[in-house]
Amino acid sequence: MSVWRKNIIGCMLMVILVFIFNPMAAAFVLQGQHILELMTEKLGRAQSLFISQKVVFYNIEERPAAIEEPEAGTPRMDHSPSSISEQDDTSPQPVEMELAPDKIEMEETLRYLFSNGFRSEIMTDENHRIHVFADGQAFTVIDGAAQLNPESRFDLYKDVLLIRSRPELASRLSLLNLDVSLSSLTRFEGHIAFSIGAEDADEPVSQLLVDKENFFPLRWIISNGKAGYGATHLEVRYLDWWQLDDSFWYPMRIEFFQNDSLVRSIQVERYEVNPSFSPELFDINALRSNYPPVSPALSGSSESEDVSEVQKTIEEFRKMFE
Repeated sequence: MSVWRKNIIGCMLMVILVFIFNPMAAAFVLQGQHILELMTEKLGRAQSLFISQKVVFYNIEERPAAIEEPEAGTPRMDHSPSSISEQDDTSPQPVEMELAPDKIEMEETLRYLFSNGFRSEIMTDENHRIHVFADGQAFTVIDGAAQLNPESRFDLYKDVLLIRSRPELASRLSLLNLDVSLSSLTRFEGHIAFSIGAEDADEPVSQLLVDKENFFPLRWIISNGKAGYGATHLEVRYLDWWQLDDSFWYPMRIEFFQNDSLVRSIQVERYEVNPSFSPELFDINALRSNYPPVSPALSGSSESEDVSEVQKTIEEFRKMFE
């Protein structure tokens, strides 16, 4: 056989092998809908779940310390060496900085009614926050006042745990700017994982990483875009999975990252599978009737100092969840 014929046959064999093995290689990357189906099946079935957990907010920002201003008519004293010479009162003065608390810890209770309802409550000595998600609607109450913003990105982590129906979860993720029609393979902290939402897991887009071996959700990147939650990406990591009964799994620890920094963590302390809950706990229409919306602005002098202080407290407490 001539060299020319051998080359032709070799090329034809290579083409045939490409057609044979390319579909086989692609078959290892499951479609997004199929991955969600396997994930919801793996997490198992339960009617309800009660969780008691510790929530930690991490705060490493510096803030200016309060500076007392001298009373009117009191000369400003400067004891620095340069005070011997004439000083320019208009020159900027150094601002002392103090570190904000490293972290703030709170106790939170969760009530899951799979796949229909979710209720979170955080109560401190000064504040009380209620967040309810049911039938695709969200509602948040802080200190007895309904919030204009019904949910924040920090509330979304529960979606992949609450919704145990593949079609409903796919619809919810699509609303949150995750393209469930795209999928790829990637690695994350030693795990081989499917990435739902990206053809390339390195793309800066919303995506859900699911462990290839056990189909637990590992990491959810909630990006900016149509969901309207701002320009900063929020990364949620689901850790320390426990089997709570024969066929039901839940992560004992959840961490939240922004700009590669840990900003919040959740640690489960107690749980109860299939407790009984009153339907009223998840009734958003009843909540709207019972809790008036927060006033967007106070009317100034017509409001009492007590009301102003309550409103200030609500605003400060709300910012902790944004």
